[in-house]
Amino acid sequence: MLEMFQRLAHGGGGFWLFVHFVLAVWAVYSIFQNQTSGGLSKVLWACLVFFFPLGGLILWFFFGPKAQK
Repeated sequence: MLEMFQRLAHGGGGFWLFVHFVLAVWAVYSIFQNQTSGGLSKVLWACLVFFFPLGGLILWFFFGPKAQK
């Protein structure tokens, strides 16, 4: 994640890095706002998104807890 900030700061990241960063922040925010999962589950999902950015986002999008309607 720090490397991503450094690339953005030096202009080498580009548009797609910015889009990925916004999606990752949105995912972590959504994970912790979700009322259907417990604390450990939230931490595990957030770690997955943080340590495996692209794969974690994809897994969370398809398999993460969904909001109750």
